[in-house]
Amino acid sequence: MPPMWYQLIKILVLLFALFTTGTNPTTVPEQQDQAQRTRQPPENPVMHHMKTTTPPVIKRDIPQCVEDQANHKSKSFCTQVENYPDLSLIKGKLSQNFSNFFSDPEPVPVDISSRLGPNDEVFLCRSRRRYLYPKSGLKSDNTWQFIVNNDEFKQGILIEECENEEMPCDYSLSFPQRYKPICKQHYVLRMLASIRNTSGELDVGQESFKIPSCCKCVLKVL
Repeated sequence: MPPMWYQLIKILVLLFALFTTGTNPTTVPEQQDQAQRTRQPPENPVMHHMKTTTPPVIKRDIPQCVEDQANHKSKSFCTQVENYPDLSLIKGKLSQNFSNFFSDPEPVPVDISSRLGPNDEVFLCRSRRRYLYPKSGLKSDNTWQFIVNNDEFKQGILIEECENEEMPCDYSLSFPQRYKPICKQHYVLRMLASIRNTSGELDVGQESFKIPSCCKCVLKVL
């Protein structure tokens, strides 16, 4: 082959190589990065869930009521609390400053005879009475707080709760049609010795708690 044609072919080969290299948008480092990503195995969804999901945090100053059949839990009190604090650090203060709050025997309400009434009287709302030693309760501001109650320091309360709150009263059909009789829970306030967590240290004080006292039949105007 003549030298002129040989040189011309070499020039065409070089131009073709330059043309193909200039039009390829993927550089060598990018190709290596893509290959590395392709070789990585997919992430296990179970491991991803374990890394992103954190266990729930139980705050020490918020009562965590135990839900079981033996708990005797009411709507405003709880007798078993999972994170109930150790009262040994405030034992001296409880004995000296709050001894009038604690009593062992279950008191009998002074007005129990007036509440029972004659046999020919019928209550329009059914209720249930219980005597509890609560370890947490609902305060007057509708927030929960620990209540002092253990084998040494006992605070008993008598409660009466509606069995069918917000439901129609008995004999509701006997009322005028423009009224809707429903059962409503009634509360009274009582001071109890309670536990405070101030700056991480236990302290004791007295707070006003909502005591379920009776179940009333109220009329709503339609």
